[in-house]
Amino acid sequence: METSGADLWGANGFLAAWIALPEFRLEGWTGENCWMSGEGKGHWRQEGETWSLEEKGTCRMKEEGKENPFWNRWVFRPKSGGIYEVAHARRGEPQDLVLLKPASEGRWVSEEKHLCGQDEYSSEVELGAGEVVMTWKVRGPEKDYRLVRRYWRAEGCRG
Repeated sequence: METSGADLWGANGFLAAWIALPEFRLEGWTGENCWMSGEGKGHWRQEGETWSLEEKGTCRMKEEGKENPFWNRWVFRPKSGGIYEVAHARRGEPQDLVLLKPASEGRWVSEEKHLCGQDEYSSEVELGAGEVVMTWKVRGPEKDYRLVRRYWRAEGCRG
């Protein structure tokens, strides 16, 4: 896969940073309904202007205490003005979730909340020293948690 950090999603190299950081950890779900953690690896695929991140790993359910396999597929589409559309394709065709908008140097936030039934989803992506952190906040009648995913360099070499 050919990449040029300066050309990928702006001068901050947003996408270039993620391509170089294929390992990730589900750092934790926090809030009143904390129930899962996990870890795994991911790989990127380019399809025209669109980039997909496919994750595979294991998660641990707090109450059960056993590990379960999981996979996700995130789809990122660049828009004008440094905005990126994020879709989730775990169940087939990508379902649009949020638009990430530049908030500050190395940080993007949801432009609006995504509604799924009565639940609201928002996201934030931040570039750090040797890592990218993707945070999802979910609120609804029966949900109130925060999911933090940390991506870092392969070989267990964290920034």
